[in-house]
Parts: sequence; C-alpha cells; structure tokens
Amino acid sequence: MEQIKRKVYYIFLQFLFVFYYSLAFVFSSFVRKTKSDKKRIAAVWYCPIGLTGSNLRLGNWKPYFEKDNIVFDNFYTYTFDEMVAFDDGLWSFKYLFYMKLLRRRFWQFIKLRNFDIAWIDRGFLPMYPLKMAFFERCIKRMGLECIIDTSDGGDYQNNKVLVLDTMGQADKITVAYKFLFEFYSERFPKVYWINWTIPTDGYIVKTDYTIKEKLPVLGWMGSPANGVHLEQLCDVLSLVASKRKFILRYMCRTPLNLVIPNAIIEHLSFENYYENIRSFDIGLCPFLTVDIRSKGKIAMKNQEYMMCAIPQVCSHVAISEHLVNGESALIAENKDQWEKYILEIIDNIDLREKLGTNSHKIFNQYYLYDIEYANLKKSLIN
Repeated sequence: MEQIKRKVYYIFLQFLFVFYYSLAFVFSSFVRKTKSDKKRIAAVWYCPIGLTGSNLRLGNWKPYFEKDNIVFDNFYTYTFDEMVAFDDGLWSFKYLFYMKLLRRRFWQFIKLRNFDIAWIDRGFLPMYPLKMAFFERCIKRMGLECIIDTSDGGDYQNNKVLVLDTMGQADKITVAYKFLFEFYSERFPKVYWINWTIPTDGYIVKTDYTIKEKLPVLGWMGSPANGVHLEQLCDVLSLVASKRKFILRYMCRTPLNLVIPNAIIEHLSFENYYENIRSFDIGLCPFLTVDIRSKGKIAMKNQEYMMCAIPQVCSHVAISEHLVNGESALIAENKDQWEKYILEIIDNIDLREKLGTNSHKIFNQYYLYDIEYANLKKSLIN
C-alpha cells in the first residue's frame, strides 16, 4: 500500500511543480515589483522557524534594518515540529510535505513584488532536491535584486548543479566563512563575507576554571547528524578515560551511540540549555571528515564555546578562522593530538583559563550582530 501511495503522491507532486512553475512564469512575465521610496528586503529562510539556522543568519537582522527605516520581512515556510515529522515519515508523507512547501512558497513568491531585494538563504524552495533555480529566475524577472546566502559547503557537495545554477542567478552572493568566500570568489564576481553571528542572550561567560564536580566535565551539543563525529571520537575518549576519568555531558535530540569505558556519559535534553553549557569544563568540537562540508562552515558549538569562554579542543576544520592553536584553542589535526590535547587541558587550569578568555575576546571582536551590521547593510544595499 505504501508503495502505491508513494507513486501516486510523487506523480501528483510533479504535476504541482508544472502547475506552480507555469503560474510563476506567467506572473513574473507580466508583474513588476512595486515602487517605493524605501529599500525593502525580503529575507527568505531555508531552515524552519524554531531551529537555530535561518533565524540566526537572516531573521535576527530585522530590528537593525527597521531602526534604519528599511523594511525587512522574514519569509519561512515550515516549523521545527514539521521538520522532525518529515525526518521520521515515510516517503508518501514526505511527498505530501513537499506539496505543502511548494504551495506555501508560491504564495510568498507572489508577495515578493512588494520588495526590492530578495535575500535568499541557500535556495528559494527548501528541502526538495531540485535540478534548476526556476523561482530565482522568476524573482529576477520581476525586477528584484536576487542575493543568495550560503553558510554550509555541504550544499555544493550534495547538489553541485543546483548550487551553481542558483548562484548564477544571483546579483550578489553573501557567505558566512572564509573558505566559502575564497571558493565562490573564484567562480562569481560579487561575493561578500558576512560572519555568522549569534545573540548572546542567556549565555553565561565562564570566569572560574576550577573543576567544580567530582570529575572534569567534557561537553558537546549538536544535531544527530553531527553526532556522528563525536561517535567517531570514542576510541580516543576511551584512551583518555583510561588515564583520567571524566564525565561526557552531551545535548542532542536523540541519544548517540557512545561506548567509552571508565567515563560517565550523560545525555541531556535542550531544556536547560544555557545552564548545561555552563557546566562544561572543556568543550569538544570534533569534525573528523575533511571535505567541502566541514571546511565550509563554523560549527555553532565552536562559537558558543568562544562566547562562553569555555576552553575547547577542536578539529582544524569547522572552526573560527581566528583561533590559534595553543593560544585560543587546542586544534587537533589527528587522533593522537586529540588524546594529547584533552589530557593536557584536563590537567592544566592555567591553560584552560588562557584558552577560554582569549577565545571569548575573539568572539566579541568578530561574531556580534552590532559588529557585523554595518558590513551586512553595505553588502545588501550598496
């Protein structure tokens, strides 16, 4: 029965693509954006509301632009709960969900005629593995400036044809990290680097670097997908635990497969997020696979450790470009270094304080909204 439903829904989804694409083409051929004395920006999200993603990258700039008398509206299409249901659903359910996204996005597309700039996170239609940037072409046809933002090299790695076609429609490209700036600057003319910013509300800055609990607490937080990297570090953590017992405290939507003899493993929810992070003596940020995805991002946990002045051991990819090994973090390039650095940081309170305070200074220098706003405004509007 599921196979029949899946085929029927897939066929109907393809029909809806033809239907909405046809409407979008006709609409964009005859309708032009309305005139206004103000600049008007439509921030088109990729991630759902309720998930730290597009809200941090695009959505949180709204009060900054409005303070400068610039219209700035957020366009999102689904919720975090819908994303979780999608991840757990059968393919027939996924196709139904794609239909909802397509319908919701089409009506948002119609509203874009009231804006001057469409600042699009990754691509106009989220989730579905498209082969061409059709809506982006229609947006340009209406007379809007099309600006594409990217903050994850995994998009290019997973769907190179779509990403290059999408970027090819862009009047400008904004990127979040140094690698992406260098990567896309070789391929496109107008690429602007806007650092990934995080609001500081709720976070607690570490000032005391003594071990407060019976054992040192190694901390990690992230998605189940990124949890794979922590699982890959279990052999190293087992070696460390055979020499220095510790608590591994991690926050993740689902439990991870962590087998570490001699260590106490605690799986926590995100309910008391800031207090949980506060309890970390040492932050872990492992990305053990080096590819475009890991080189083209900064793990949010890496920046949160910096913000909270938590000393960290991290991989040499998916971290801030401004961290210096031994000065603001311990940056491991292989598993031998991971073991060595974790043992060093457990045993040395002066090192923990040095790394924590130095990384906190770097965060305040580069990753605050107030710091980056002028750069973003210039990039989008000039």
